[in-house]
Amino acid sequence: MKKDQGFLTIIVLIIIALALLKFVFDFDIIDFFKTPKVAETISYIWNDVIVFLWSNYIKAPFFWAWDLFKTLAKLGWENLIILLDKIKEIVVAIKS
Repeated sequence: MKKDQGFLTIIVLIIIALALLKFVFDFDIIDFFKTPKVAETISYIWNDVIVFLWSNYIKAPFFWAWDLFKTLAKLGWENLIILLDKIKEIVVAIKS
């Protein structure tokens, strides 16, 4: 509960800060992101940095970990079903 209040407080503070920027300094955040220089910078960061990092460094380990997770989850699920069947057999044997 305490963490939820902190998250909501941050959201409210961000909204108040954006409203103050608009009304006190006449600064519109949407217009700021639409300016050519900012759009160019965001495009550079996305295309040249993030895509490069994903393609060359993050993609292979991510998919390796994802495949490992899927394999372990499948193995765990199958063992859970076997365990539940054994428990069911024991309960039936005890009741008889």
